[in-house]
Amino acid sequence: MYAKSLMQSKSIYGFTLIELLVVIMTMTLLFSLGFANYREFQRRQYLESASRGVEADLRYAQVLALSGKKTSGCNILHGYMFRRTSATQYRLESVCNNNQDCNMNVNFCVKTVNLPAGVTLNALVCGGCGNRFYFKSLARGISNSSNVVLTLVFSGSTKTTTVTPSGEIR
Repeated sequence: MYAKSLMQSKSIYGFTLIELLVVIMTMTLLFSLGFANYREFQRRQYLESASRGVEADLRYAQVLALSGKKTSGCNILHGYMFRRTSATQYRLESVCNNNQDCNMNVNFCVKTVNLPAGVTLNALVCGGCGNRFYFKSLARGISNSSNVVLTLVFSGSTKTTTVTPSGEIR
């Protein structure tokens, strides 16, 4: 009788293998779902960060054009250009001396930006603008309105920045 009561008391405090497996599988499932959601959040933040950087650079080009600040070697300033050079890079350039292409001349190029890995810059939507537009100097608007669209390669998510004909960036 003593042996029977001892065996009954031992089984009360233990867990079965099935119970342990259920707990471990539940924890694994919750962890994997949480990790997947975190990765998607992190990727969206890459896109958001790149979009904020593009908007800041557009505003920088706009401020330079509004102020009429010339780069070295520039005699007549017409404005500052935003140019898509590839899917992962864009440049800010001054437009001087009726030379709207800057001829890749380093003296006229203000800034070159490489986008973060996994973020691409689509062709500019601006009606035959050749992947570029510029802010005219001294508050004369822009050469043509445009949409700057960034795409997150992993998920296909996009973020659009619009530059209106009056030069408003939104």
